[in-house]
Amino acid sequence: MGISPSGAHYYPAFPYPSFTKLIRDDILAIRAYLATLPPVSNRPPPPQLRWPLNYRVLMRAWNALFFTPGIIQPDQSKGADWNRGRYLVEALGHCGACHTPKNAFGADKRDHAYAGSMVQGMFAPRLDGAERSGLKSWSAADIVEYLQSGRNRHSHAGPLMSEVVVNSTSKMSDADVRAIAVYLKSLPAGAPEPQVSTPAPAQ
Repeated sequence: MGISPSGAHYYPAFPYPSFTKLIRDDILAIRAYLATLPPVSNRPPPPQLRWPLNYRVLMRAWNALFFTPGIIQPDQSKGADWNRGRYLVEALGHCGACHTPKNAFGADKRDHAYAGSMVQGMFAPRLDGAERSGLKSWSAADIVEYLQSGRNRHSHAGPLMSEVVVNSTSKMSDADVRAIAVYLKSLPAGAPEPQVSTPAPAQ
């Protein structure tokens, strides 16, 4: 729900808009894992946000406009791999946090889901079925290879995605990585691709 134990609202940099979709067993599994980590002494600095964003109470309005709580529900018209892949991409993996463009309020542009976005000065590419800039030319095997190794015949992971591969997708089971590939390959091109014009011949 995006609420801290003290009752304060989290900012969506903590991906609660995605984690709200998790089933309870997975939330408890994450909690059990975190409990095994040795404690450290650390006091994070407070957020440095300009006015009026530094008022957490404004998150109530943000949540009313852009946050939809609730566990992700399986699509009975789709197969088990597709539904598992959707759950991993949209909930546990929160891939849209980087790969979906944001509006002026920092919320996902839902009609441009997985159409690519800028993150920390770097471009997180499209994951939809766009022909040139998306995954249309990638096979499911290409996606699996990329998520497990950080490279394939089309591309290699940049600095931010390399961290995702090393710390997350390379540790997933083969079945889960294949499920992600099945889901991503089902995504249509959600937004028009930039028009690329042919340069005029040199004079």
